[in-house]
Parts: sequence; C-alpha cells; structure tokens
Amino acid sequence: MRTLSNTHCTDCPAYYQHVMAAPEELRGKTLRYGDRVCTHGKKVRRFGERDPKVQVPGWCPRRISPPVLRIYDFRSANDWACQTILKLSPLAHRYCVTFEGTIELSAKAFWNQCSKDRYGSQLPIPVPLSGIVEIDDGIQPVCFYHTDRGYELLEGFDTAAARANQRREEAER
Repeated sequence: MRTLSNTHCTDCPAYYQHVMAAPEELRGKTLRYGDRVCTHGKKVRRFGERDPKVQVPGWCPRRISPPVLRIYDFRSANDWACQTILKLSPLAHRYCVTFEGTIELSAKAFWNQCSKDRYGSQLPIPVPLSGIVEIDDGIQPVCFYHTDRGYELLEGFDTAAARANQRREEAER
C-alpha cells in the first residue's frame, strides 16, 4: 500500500522566504533575511518561531476545516460502459459529482482506514464501483478510485472538469 505524503508550505505559490541580505518591503511588512511569509489573501502573514518549519501550519488561510468530501460517479450509462469495456484509467469528462459534504477524516487518515477496511464504511454514503472519492482540505485535494480490491490512490484526475459536468439521463428506447 502506497503512503500519502504530507503537504508542505514550500509547494504553495503563496509561500515566500526572503533570502536577500537587504530588507524588503512586501505589502506593508518589512522582511529581513530568513523571514518566511504567506502571501495568500490581502495581508501578508509572517511565520512565527513556533510554527512548523516544513508542515502546513494550523492558521493557513487556504485550509478548509472540516475537509470537503466529494463523491464522483459516471455521468451516463454510456460513460459507464466505455469505462468497464475499455478498462481505461478514469477520465474526468466521464464523471460528475453525486455527493458533496464534509468528512471529519483527513485524506491521510482515510487512506490509513482503507488499509483496515477496504470498502470505506466510514463514508456517509456507499461509493459505487469505479466511483471516485475526493477529500479536499483546501491545500491538496486527494482522490481515491474505488475498485473491486478496495481503494487506490488516483493521481492526475481533473476534479475541476468533473465538477463542471452534469449527469445525463439517457433516453429509453
């Protein structure tokens, strides 16, 4: 079972560390050598001495608490048939959101639970086979693909495209 890596502030475009010897003015804050700041939002926020050096601090303005849970299913029966017959990796244009709510578990905690309970009984609704679970904490959304063997980490799934899709009802013949 693969492990989920923690997110880091250095991966965020709003993170800035001043490495010049000369002080610099940034949106009303004077930065000295070694100062680390978060530029997300209107104000610049300086990292304190007690803030974590690598991990994302609890005050991060991008953080969503509790995390958002989204469950994706196929848009139509045709999309389901194409996926099961061709056995391709999940493509965002075939999926749409069927459930959106919150979850008390982080993506890492959910992944650890999946090692004990393959079928994700900690979720509020059952996830269909080939369904996708997204846990978005505002910093790094993580997707899981539901297979007959349990859940697998899914990388590269375009959640924004899947959220824009609507469910299509097929006309009965």
